[in-house]
Amino acid sequence: MRKFQKILTERTAAGFVFRVDFDLRPGGKQGPLIPTLDQFKDYYGNYGETWERLAFVRLRPIAGDEGVQKEVLAFAQKFSFRKHLDFTLLEDLKTLRSKIQGHYWERSQDQVVDLKLGIGGIRDVELFTHALQVIHGGRDLTLQVRGTTEALLLLEMKELLPSEEAKFLRQHYWNLRRLENYVQALNDEQTHLLVLTESHPEFVMQALPNLKFDMLRCDSIVKSLLGEAPKEISLEEELKRTGLPDQDLQELWQEILGQEVLSRNKGRDELSRKAFLGLSLKLCRNKKATFAGAYCC
Repeated sequence: MRKFQKILTERTAAGFVFRVDFDLRPGGKQGPLIPTLDQFKDYYGNYGETWERLAFVRLRPIAGDEGVQKEVLAFAQKFSFRKHLDFTLLEDLKTLRSKIQGHYWERSQDQVVDLKLGIGGIRDVELFTHALQVIHGGRDLTLQVRGTTEALLLLEMKELLPSEEAKFLRQHYWNLRRLENYVQALNDEQTHLLVLTESHPEFVMQALPNLKFDMLRCDSIVKSLLGEAPKEISLEEELKRTGLPDQDLQELWQEILGQEVLSRNKGRDELSRKAFLGLSLKLCRNKKATFAGAYCC
């Protein structure tokens, strides 16, 4: 399998075939390269996260035994689509979106736009669409489709999404996809970064004036469902502002880093833990400043 991956991803004079990431398998890098059906079900049944539920909306077989394909697809359907709404779903999606934005925000600068992972980019459109599918698809089986465009059409038709927003998202999505194909074709690279210059072809230059406005509008639509994504908290910066001596600061910082959230959803709950600690530090600092001001008076 590793040789097969190398054949697909290795760059030659003719380019490369397809990017494949085996680390996305059950268990990640620590899991077996080719899991059994039981291992597949055990992992996702017990440890599957919300982002994987959304990813499985687009799961499709490529090759292999038809019996295994049917069993995997049947399991994936139950995993992604549930008749009763999981109330942690939207909170998990907020956390997921926060991680994406926190990790990739630096890519979207004044003269560079991240078409996929930037705020209001391709990933946001897909995240929003799949979220609505997962929320409603357990009761309405017709929403269990793989294509983003098809899903947006169905959501509009079923009045689960305002017609104006659905049409905008479809147009915005394919505008971003065309720009993505363009930047990837320039140097045959797996990239999503568009540099804002005046040397692009006409169709790109025509799209640029409204691009950032459309991404902000997309962000607004996504937030109408998920709310504002929680911001990553820099506990180290909050600790520095308390005025603690450097030695005490280092000891406290290492102790905080050594703590681990006991949760099946560590990503979401670790963010909540940091937010709580950050707020506590701010309150302590403000209280200290208040006492100091009263003493001076």
